[in-house]
Amino acid sequence: MIDGQKIYCMEFKPDAQGRVFIQIPIRNWANAPSVSITLEDTGTIPNATGEMVLSSPLI
Repeated sequence: MIDGQKIYCMEFKPDAQGRVFIQIPIRNWANAPSVSITLEDTGTIPNATGEMVLSSPLI
């Protein structure tokens, strides 16, 4: 999120066990104070209208 707005960064899908390991490319998002994950329906990306399920400050 930048200035209170959801900004598309990337899409990911968990494996069969529900695990995901990704590196978020921070070079484009260095001014973002936090990163959030939303659940999206197919076709809504990159508009991020789904429920926010995780949020964490960038460190």
